[in-house]
Amino acid sequence: MQLIRKHFIWCVLLFQVGFSSAQGEIVANFRLASTGNEVLLSWDITSGNTCDGISVLKSSDGINFQLTHFISGICGSILEPIPYTYLDENPESGWNFYKIQPGFFDESKILSIEIIDIEKNGHVVRPQPVTDQARIYFNNSTNKEHTIAIYTAAGNLVFKELTILNFFQVTANQLPKGHLFFAIYSTNEGLYNTAGKLFIIQ
Repeated sequence: MQLIRKHFIWCVLLFQVGFSSAQGEIVANFRLASTGNEVLLSWDITSGNTCDGISVLKSSDGINFQLTHFISGICGSILEPIPYTYLDENPESGWNFYKIQPGFFDESKILSIEIIDIEKNGHVVRPQPVTDQARIYFNNSTNKEHTIAIYTAAGNLVFKELTILNFFQVTANQLPKGHLFFAIYSTNEGLYNTAGKLFIIQ
């Protein structure tokens, strides 16, 4: 009889832990980090919580989410917080949205990160067309000084700037409206890096 009573008390305690978990925050310290063209997700399942599997959900618009990864088995611990990570090796170029769902409990908050993929054209303009401010991203992993020169269709130079970063920032009201062309090259060596188009709307 005493053994049955102890077993019953233990089951009640487990139920209470699960119930309190459903009312509080289960996923904590949820973070995203860009590692090149990959996204590293990290989070904790808070102490006192267990669940059956963890779903990593992903979206390109922040509304329609799909399962991108599943961690099977019992997750979390009633004694201590348990950390988890997942590396998304194939994020979309642009904005990526993520959330975590531990078992049948409530989903985590939604986090987003922008992936700038310059491999295809050697540069990315965000946003395009340019109505206010925009950035022109290019490959400058060694942080060498680069120059951007922006021209009209007639070949007139309208803007020139230097940077050691991996992007140039341009402002629409400082440039003529319409289609413009730009070239980026290393300042000291004069070596061509990339070239492209801008469309300015004011």
